[in-house]
Amino acid sequence: MLILLNLRQRNIVTLLLERRQFVSVNELSTIHHVSKRSIRYDLEKIEYYVEKKGAKLLHERLQGVRLVVSNDDFKPKYEESNYNKHLSPTERKDAILKYLFEKGQPISSNKFAQLLFVTRRTIVEDLKEVEKWLIHRNLALDYVQNKGFVINGPEQVYRQSYVEVASQQHGLNDLPKKLTVLSDHEFELINNSVTEKLNSLNHRIINSAKNGLVFHIAITIHRVKNGNEINMPIQELESLKKNPEFMVAKQIKEDIEMRFELAIPEAEIGYITLHLLGAKMLSPDPSNQSLENASFSRHVKNFIQEVSFQIGVDLTKDNDLYQGLLVHLRPAIHRLKYNLHLVNPLKNEISNQYPDVVEVVNNSLHILEEAFEINFNTDEQAYIALHIGSSIERQVDLDDYKIKVLLVCGSGMGTSQLLKTRLERYFHEIEIEDTYPLYDITESYLQEKKIDWVISTIPTKQFSVPTIKVGPFLPKEDRDKISSLMNIQREKVTSDVSVGPVLGEILTPELVSWDIEASDWMDAIKLAVNLLIKEKKVTQEYLDAIMQLFDKHGPYMVIDKGIAMPHAKPSDGVNSLGISFIKLKNPIAFGHSASDPISIVICLASTNAKIHLNALRQLTKLLKSESNLEDIIKSDKSTFLKLIDKVSSL
Repeated sequence: MLILLNLRQRNIVTLLLERRQFVSVNELSTIHHVSKRSIRYDLEKIEYYVEKKGAKLLHERLQGVRLVVSNDDFKPKYEESNYNKHLSPTERKDAILKYLFEKGQPISSNKFAQLLFVTRRTIVEDLKEVEKWLIHRNLALDYVQNKGFVINGPEQVYRQSYVEVASQQHGLNDLPKKLTVLSDHEFELINNSVTEKLNSLNHRIINSAKNGLVFHIAITIHRVKNGNEINMPIQELESLKKNPEFMVAKQIKEDIEMRFELAIPEAEIGYITLHLLGAKMLSPDPSNQSLENASFSRHVKNFIQEVSFQIGVDLTKDNDLYQGLLVHLRPAIHRLKYNLHLVNPLKNEISNQYPDVVEVVNNSLHILEEAFEINFNTDEQAYIALHIGSSIERQVDLDDYKIKVLLVCGSGMGTSQLLKTRLERYFHEIEIEDTYPLYDITESYLQEKKIDWVISTIPTKQFSVPTIKVGPFLPKEDRDKISSLMNIQREKVTSDVSVGPVLGEILTPELVSWDIEASDWMDAIKLAVNLLIKEKKVTQEYLDAIMQLFDKHGPYMVIDKGIAMPHAKPSDGVNSLGISFIKLKNPIAFGHSASDPISIVICLASTNAKIHLNALRQLTKLLKSESNLEDIIKSDKSTFLKLIDKVSSL
């Protein structure tokens, strides 16, 4: 049977040949912007293909795949005339864009039909999709009579879109090796020039940023040679000259001119400067104490504080988050100001892993957007959500999730103590609740003490919780048995913490009060917390902690116009997850000039940094617009409870 590889599969083979080590399915999925299932299908075809060529594809469950070849000269030969017949519509669209950008000259529909081995009618349909893609980026697909189709538009946008097409097909790390605008030798000259200048000037940037800069310069050379020069307003260029990156860009430009014997316009220095400004440094120095940096730092802290209020978790003390955002946002702001689009290969995965965090970040980014006069695109939003999600993960200590175990021993206290000691030595998550005679154990006792497992040295009946029979010396086979069950428990804990209950499971009718009269803000907070105290969700200590926070930080809990969400730390007297909701009969001032008066008080009590996020996201959906808020204020408790049921299913 003849096996033909499509473009993506060929690129995977090339990558595996270059790496000569294991590459994970997840990384391949990220690079090529497809699901892991698609990659596994690709690997099945690749495995059969390379075996026919005398090579072997190794699979390791934890490491991924590796291509093993019999000699270093192994180079798969592809039948171009056959491979192109198997491109999908999306792959044909990408191929057409790549041809158009690299050629820079009109290409006829008949030529595309020959290149891609499809009918001219198919190409006409593909070109419609190409045109939609270009229009979305303010470019045009023009037809030159008797010659064909060509891309036209502002030179800066043209180049940015060219980079976008190439990076989506190949990934930034492999970008310079995959393009045909210049020869391999010319790419090597550019790479050497950039590397030498960056090193000599001690301006070290991350590898993907350096590869992006190399490709940018390659496009610059290609376009300048063909008479396509870029312009930059004089005022903007003069402003960029104030940055130290401009001198780095100038030296790179002069070195490139010498190596290629080519005159490059001064405006190109400006765009190289922008790339350097938009690149992450390998060793950034956030200690600069200039007034500008002090202002920048303040806006970042305000953003973190806003996110903290929105999610009910204090992230303001996480210095790793603060420093990480400082390092990320400086180049990101330059990218956004000058429309240097950065493709985020993890965007979909971040959205799937942290949907609640992405929503909170999007609701809070107005602080940075207003401060720096920019608009965050979805790729940049996802990167920031990753920083916030990582911070939340750091707040959640899974070691706090102890597995409560009841021991049953039939050989006396000495045996039970030996078993207890060995269990605690090998399994830190286990917390021994007690040692009990078998005949005294009842289901009511297990439920009352919240027992997770029963571990016994003698045969027992089956209880409602897992029951494990072990030897008193806890031999290896028994430890393996417990480890297996422990792994299942860890996965369950992680899943429970990641997903969390829906709003209707937490905000129950007894925790909702309507048209309540309060004398002042203190009284309003007490009324909201008392609902949780009554249901034994929190203790009096929680109310005291909230009041202390108010005294220290002011009306920190006011999260939006008309809404306050008082909360404290899990360690401040939280027994179990709970949310109370009070709609005040008469709005009350909390001392927040922008959002007073307050009509709704939501008290959040969470046992950790993540478990409440799903419910909070659903509550935010109810309250996120002024019209929704006004409708809720005008409604009654029964109507509100119906809304909770509805949003809990989303």
